[in-house]
Amino acid sequence: GKPQELLAEGLLSTALQHEIDHLDGVLFIDHISKLKRDRVIKKFAKLAKRAEGHRPL
Repeated sequence: GKPQELLAEGLLSTALQHEIDHLDGVLFIDHISKLKRDRVIKKFAKLAKRAEGHRPL
C-alpha cells in the first residue's frame, strides 16, 4: 500500500508504535535496558520451567 503519515500523541501514539513494532519484529523487551531485559528473561525462564508438565486451561 501507499505510505501513510499520521500525527498522534498519548495512548494512540503508543498503540500505533506497538503495532508497528509487531510488523518490524520488535518485542517490548527490546525497548528496555539490558539489566531489566536480563531480569525479564530470567523470570520468564523460571515461569516456563515451573509450568513444565502443566496443561494450559
